[in-house]
Amino acid sequence: MTRRDTVTRRGGSDRGAAVVEAVLLLAVLVIPLTFGFLDLGLRTFMVEEANAGARDGARVAILHYLQADQPGSADAQAVAHAALARTSIGAGTVSVACKQPSGALVPGGCTNAVPGTDVIDVTVTYPAINIFFGLGGTTISGRSAMLVVGLPQ
Repeated sequence: MTRRDTVTRRGGSDRGAAVVEAVLLLAVLVIPLTFGFLDLGLRTFMVEEANAGARDGARVAILHYLQADQPGSADAQAVAHAALARTSIGAGTVSVACKQPSGALVPGGCTNAVPGTDVIDVTVTYPAINIFFGLGGTTISGRSAMLVVGLPQ
């Protein structure tokens, strides 16, 4: 072994340091990106869940629409139960409105809704579950509108 070989071995190369720096850099970039994608995926799931809940509520509302827009009525409770049963936290706010084809509210509420013409509009809103970064706000909202199809049950 010559003196030159000894110096090379002791001085070593920078390959080990480069690997450590690369791992640290990747950790700083990859971990936040991973958690960000998880947060975005959770948010997307919750929005789809709220939309599905609103659809379920609207399905009930087109059959029980006479008092669906009056809070506390049996119709409104049935709509809220159907809508919130689909959400992962099972709590939130459900609002129901009967609208004319023009988009204006039906005068006198859902009691005066005309089957085959007017629309039941159900909106579900509930608090967001923020795991990592809280992307997208603090509430989740979903909405569905369906045509009133017949006489109420």
